[in-house]
Amino acid sequence: MKKKQFLVWLIAFFIFGCEDDHLIQKVFEFPRNAWDVEKKTFCEFNIVSPDQPYDLVLLVNSNAIYPYQNLYIRYCLEGEEVSESAMIELQLFDKKTGKPLGYGWGDTKLYQFSLLSNYIFKKTGVYRFQLEHVMRQKVLLGIERVVFRIKPTKLNKNQ
Repeated sequence: MKKKQFLVWLIAFFIFGCEDDHLIQKVFEFPRNAWDVEKKTFCEFNIVSPDQPYDLVLLVNSNAIYPYQNLYIRYCLEGEEVSESAMIELQLFDKKTGKPLGYGWGDTKLYQFSLLSNYIFKKTGVYRFQLEHVMRQKVLLGIERVVFRIKPTKLNKNQ
């Protein structure tokens, strides 16, 4: 099992880790692969380049004991003149075939979701990102970790 997890993270590193342009990366690890809604998942970060568009990305790492095809989350972004929040559905498995939509071999899969694209922070300063699952179960089994990333938006040369 540990060997499979290592392989998944190695693949994830090559797929996502080679993108060294992320400004912020916060990893939320869940002991015993159980995301307890009571466990507060948040991070604070500093924006020094307002007017630069950013992409806010969420990576979800789940395993075979996760019992659902989707994951409902609520996120909140707060800071200088900013208050963004939303509840969204993250689709982990194809609705018709049941096949995972993530990357990886074996029981562990990695999924990438865009929370906000081309987001512009209006001012420099400290911002806070908070994340929680809003599934019916208080303790959500099968979620190993969640990674929050902020990276500058890559603009096309034609823009």
